[in-house]
Amino acid sequence: MAAIAVFPATRRSFNHYLGDESAPDRGMARIACLVGADLSNSIGAGVVIYEHLTIDWNLAFDEVIVVLEGAMSVSSGGMTYHFEAGDVAWFPAHAAVSYDVADRVVVFYATYPIASTLRDRGTVAKIS
Repeated sequence: MAAIAVFPATRRSFNHYLGDESAPDRGMARIACLVGADLSNSIGAGVVIYEHLTIDWNLAFDEVIVVLEGAMSVSSGGMTYHFEAGDVAWFPAHAAVSYDVADRVVVFYATYPIASTLRDRGTVAKIS
């Protein structure tokens, strides 16, 4: 059995993920990949900060998210869902989803199967 891994918020390191780092008000995302292939053969997890963006995804995996801070809307299958801090959502693999973040949101995510690289997280159809 593997040892328990702990990821203190004070030591979390975020990397640029999407958008223009020099103009975050035009939309960007930063990601802290916490659980990857180095720890698990089955699940991936981390924290993402989205700012001022709308992004269309085609998810490559099942995903659970927990909104830690802020608010966002997610559209899929003709429905729009609004999330704020504390809300939890599950998205099935191959779902077409659109994230809309008016300001800033911090989201914890867990994926199955594991996304071994950022590219494996899904296909970005559009960012605006």
